Amino acid sequence: MKIKYKIIGFSTLFLVLFTSCEDFFQVNDKELIGRDLVVANEEFMTGLWSNLYHSLNNGFQEVGSTMLANASDEADSNVPFGATSFFNEGSWNSYNTPYNKSWAFQYQGVNNAAYFLQISDTTTNKDFNFYHEYKNYPDNRAKYNKFLANLKSYRMDSKFFKAYFHFQLWKMYGNVPIVDKVITAEEAKNLQQASTTEMVSYISGLLNEIIAEYDGLENTPGSAYKSGKWDGNNLGRITKGAALALKCRLFLYAASPLHNEGSYNKAYCDSAAKAAASIINSNVYSVSIGYRKLQFNRTATNPENILDNRADILNNNFMEYSNYPKGGLAKYVNVPGVCSNATCPSQNLVDAYDKLSGYSDAAPFENRDVRFKQTIYCDGDLENGSFIESYRGGKDGIGDKNSTTTGYYLKKFVNDTVSLPVGSTAPHVWYIFRYSEVLLNYAEAVFNAYGNVQKGYITSGSDLSPEEAINIVRLRDGKNIGNIPIETPLTNDLIRRERQVELAFEGHRFWDVRRWNIANTTENKPLRGMNITLNSGIKTYDPSYVVENRKFVAGMELFPIPYTEMHLYPSWIQNWW
Repeated sequence: MKIKYKIIGFSTLFLVLFTSCEDFFQVNDKELIGRDLVVANEEFMTGLWSNLYHSLNNGFQEVGSTMLANASDEADSNVPFGATSFFNEGSWNSYNTPYNKSWAFQYQGVNNAAYFLQISDTTTNKDFNFYHEYKNYPDNRAKYNKFLANLKSYRMDSKFFKAYFHFQLWKMYGNVPIVDKVITAEEAKNLQQASTTEMVSYISGLLNEIIAEYDGLENTPGSAYKSGKWDGNNLGRITKGAALALKCRLFLYAASPLHNEGSYNKAYCDSAAKAAASIINSNVYSVSIGYRKLQFNRTATNPENILDNRADILNNNFMEYSNYPKGGLAKYVNVPGVCSNATCPSQNLVDAYDKLSGYSDAAPFENRDVRFKQTIYCDGDLENGSFIESYRGGKDGIGDKNSTTTGYYLKKFVNDTVSLPVGSTAPHVWYIFRYSEVLLNYAEAVFNAYGNVQKGYITSGSDLSPEEAINIVRLRDGKNIGNIPIETPLTNDLIRRERQVELAFEGHRFWDVRRWNIANTTENKPLRGMNITLNSGIKTYDPSYVVENRKFVAGMELFPIPYTEMHLYPSWIQNWW
């Protein structure tokens, strides 16, 4: 395992802490800096820390230049022979895993986090002493306090990132080595794979450590972290809620059938439920924001946002350029290549949306779960000043170049007010964690440990059963007008379908079907679309239309450890591959 040090120089604009909520994520790669500068200068130290945030997942471009949804039963990419085709054809292997941030990237992140902890250790690193000058002048006391508070939080972030990267690696590959510090070449030769039990214990231990530290951070002089949140100049930073959310996800994944011979581990479910309950009881987050609004709101007013990637996802028009139906008004789409990298929602996904009272197969897009029309554009929808024509022969129809392959267009995260020719942009939010996921995690964990019962874990307000937690998500404080409570009796299929709908296109489905051990079913089904024909003014709808036959083999739930690593470590056990 070869890991290179990456110490990056940062622009002066960004180095003045923090002139705007985005500035501390701005990176200038033009000038490299060395260890001697980092230990001697607060600005360089801050730059080294902030670079860690650029390693958070960017789900808008997760496989090649497209979304991971296209490598699951959620969607199909309209790019012929794109990167997701390797997943969908079952043609990936230990030489070629088409996932952007896989083995080497994650271990580089582990090393970067460990390196920051090593270099910023005021006990063991005697070179790191420039801050002492703050103490010698009374006028600098406030600056000294602020620096100590910042340093404490930077080190907490670094521990979080060690946990995050190890989780990502374990999620992808299963049994992988734990690397807790910067290692020498000789130490690297002796790395061994850790079991799921060992990995869960290691990651949860890191998270428990920093979860406890956040309470102390609130009372630290000079700290900008209060009441579970950062101030407006530090939006996007890791919080106690984010650490608890990662802990919750870790235990839920570890509890899932993939890692437990086809059933749920009740002890891990209980741990996941308690971590989720800690977030719910904090009263920091809520679902009091519209489903459409949460796709774009990056401000402090978004009560769903626990952590998002804003280091790499600034205001842009990438999603609009990639996904706008090309038949819109010229002021929106009069630009070459529009819709040439589209994520096309599948009929497989559409089938998961509830059919409400008044539904008819003759009008299959009406009277559905309200989230349907806030996630997916359908034939006849008004978009960019024009009605979408996704029927055969329509201006946005199947079979045309740079058009949908499924009869549907992506609406989620696509802002229909962006005018491409004049280069206008809009904010987009890629969630690492949001509150609705926590509620759904809680529901799945409690249900599979105890059933559809209240456990007394929710102590702030009324206790919640799995069913009640799901209905908070479905009804969204009255904002999902028209939606009805989930049907009963509650089952795992209903819980999973709710997750499929609520978290569509947020990078969950690909991993969920694997941890549930159902990918061999869901990913082997033909990917379907809605084939619409227009004859004499009458439209006919065929939801059985096969877009693509896909291939998944049992064992593909985990990624293959790269061939180069298996060559270096012949005693390691390769996954199915």
